[in-house]
This record gives sequence, structure tokens and C-alpha cells, in this order.
Amino acid sequence: MNGFDPAGALASGAVAAAVLDEAGTVVRWSRAAADLLGHPAAHVCGRPVGDLLADTPGRTHPCAFAVDRFPAVGRTRLRHRSGRAVEVAFRIEPLEGSAELLALAAPVAGATEREQGLSLLHALFSQTRMGVTLRDTDLALVRTNITLETLGGSPGADGVHMREVADAASAEAAEAALRRVLETGVPLIGEAQEVHSPHLPGRHRTLSLSAFRLEDARGEPVGVVTLVTDISEQQRTRRHLDLLRDASTRIGGSLDVTRTAQDLVDVLVPALGDLAWVELAEPVIEGDEPANVLGGARLSWRRVAVASATGPWPSRLLQKGAVAPPQPDMPTLLAVQRGDVVVADSETIRAMFGEPHLIELLVPDDARWIAVAPLVARGSVLGVVGVCRTGQGEPSTRTRATC
Repeated sequence: MNGFDPAGALASGAVAAAVLDEAGTVVRWSRAAADLLGHPAAHVCGRPVGDLLADTPGRTHPCAFAVDRFPAVGRTRLRHRSGRAVEVAFRIEPLEGSAELLALAAPVAGATEREQGLSLLHALFSQTRMGVTLRDTDLALVRTNITLETLGGSPGADGVHMREVADAASAEAAEAALRRVLETGVPLIGEAQEVHSPHLPGRHRTLSLSAFRLEDARGEPVGVVTLVTDISEQQRTRRHLDLLRDASTRIGGSLDVTRTAQDLVDVLVPALGDLAWVELAEPVIEGDEPANVLGGARLSWRRVAVASATGPWPSRLLQKGAVAPPQPDMPTLLAVQRGDVVVADSETIRAMFGEPHLIELLVPDDARWIAVAPLVARGSVLGVVGVCRTGQGEPSTRTRATC
């Protein structure tokens, strides 16, 4: 550090001040200066400032000759009353309309710490993958780098207050957590917060919230800082792993393929969707290998398992035990028969089926998205598993189902 930041030092209350006359004699001495060097004003005022220099005490100070010959900013070592040396960063400026000089100094260690603190703040608020928020004791926003874009919104969208990026319940839960930190001083580390934004209908984020209290020199709270990271993907991955674990214990416990199919849909609902079903090729139900056919005209699949998160299976949809009707040779069906997974919104699915009677049997009225995956064994498609979300949840990731 080659200079002295008076603004930063003044903000921390660590700056020492003295007024020198044109000969370099101390004429006024601040309480902070007395704390820094252990000399009260009565011991210093009237003496040359050079007496305070640790390396060459008593020498004539350069400011006695000419102000413009004295460096305005620099470092030096001052002598504490105890005899030890105190390295300081200083700044000296002439007082307007006077021959006197104002000298400001702060310990180099403290100045370096402030410089590091400012660098840390700048780095934190420059982050794009971590949200940083500074709030006062009323939890009013002072500064943040969080925008709706941070939470998955469109670039340039307004919204930095909790009430603007979260619904009432989410905002209330987060603010209650921050108030506990403010009142108790106990930091909050990595608490998961579900955020459902009114500006992002149909989408939500899981945020990891950490917070700590800011205190002044007397230990009194002056605000709270929060650090927020988006852990939505990690949470989805964890849920999927839990789902696979659940499936591994529940599926395959029976040699009955229809029992296994029911176990599968029971795992999928409500973990991945609100409705789920399995259709198997007729030969598979009888214990034989499925016919190797493509297209919908010769399709012979029977719905062997259904599950609904809201109660009974909807009466207008294809029921358990019923044979699926012939379907057009649409690209989606061909892709599934070749082993691909299809995820589409309900409008796309309706457009692909085209015929009203097929839509009536196969597409729920309030469907938001539908995912269809092949059930594959030994390279053959045994049937399909379908999942439908009827609320506002986000689509499932693409996964190939194998049994």
C-alpha cells in the first residue's frame, strides 16, 4: 500500500488527526491520535512532529521548509509512548486560508484490512452465480446484486425486494429467518428456501440462504448480510436419486409384470407428475416377447397400471385394463418405439393426435406437460410409461426407462 484512504479510515473510526504549524510543530492533537500513540495532547502539542518519528527522532521535519517539498501521501514509523514503533500510512494537506497543515494517519495493518474488505465487497457484489444482499435493522434493502434474471427471469426485469421475487409465504419465511439472525446474532448457514415468484408463473427455485449479522464497534447490530445460491438443480438431482432408491426397493419384487408396472407408477406419482400410466404390448403380458412393429396402425398395447395424485383415475381417460386405440403413425410415437423419450406440452400433444376421440382418451383436460418413455428390455420395447403434470410444475428431465 503506497497511500492512505482517509474515507475508509474515517468510516472505521481508526484515523488519527493532528494539525501542524508551518514549522512542523504540533498545535492540535485528536483523541484517536492519543489512542494510536499513547501520548495525550498535553505531551505532544508545542513539540516538533519530528519527535514522534521512530527512526530519526528529533530531526527537523521536511514540512518546516516547504509544503510542496513534503510528500502528501506515504508511509512512516511513529514512536509509541511505550517505545515500540507503529507503522502508519499518512496523508498531509494544507488547510485552506491558513499556513497550517492537516495530518491524517492510520495503522498500516488497519488500512490493509480495510483495503482487503473493500476488495471482498467488490468481488461479492460482482458475482453472477451468488446473490448478495445487505439490509438494515428494519430489513430494508440497502444493496444487492439480485435481480429477477438471477432467479430465472428475463434480462433487465425489475425486482430486487423479497416481495417482488417471491410469493407472500416464501418472503415471510425468508424474512423471519433473517430477523432471527438480526436478533440473536447466530449465523444462518445453508438453509433451503423455496421461492415461488409471482413474476415467474409456473416456475420456482430452491435457494440456499446463509446470513450473518453486521455489528458496529460496540457490538450493536447495524444490519444483516445474506448470501444466496441457487441449488435447484442439486435438489432435483437429490429428488431423482431418492426416487431411484425408492424404485429399486419397490419395483421388481414381483415376477408379475403388471404388479411391477403398478409399482412403477406408484413411485412416479407424485414425485414426477400428477398422473402416470403404463401400457404394455399384449405378448409381454402373456409372458412372451413383444412383436417388432413400428407405427400405430398395428399397435396392440394395453394399459396395465395407472396412478393419480388427486384421487381416482379420471373417468374419461383410457382405463386400466383397456387396450389403447389405433394411433396415427406420428413422429412422436415412432420416436418412442425406437427407444427415445418425448416430453411435450399438452397443446403439442393434442396437435399430434389430431383426432378428438384420441385426445379424449389419451390427454387429460388440464395437462400442462406430458412425458412418454419406452420400457426397454434386451433391446426390445415392451411398452411405454407416461407421466403428466397437471399443475404448474416444471417438466421432468429426459430419462430412458429400462427394466
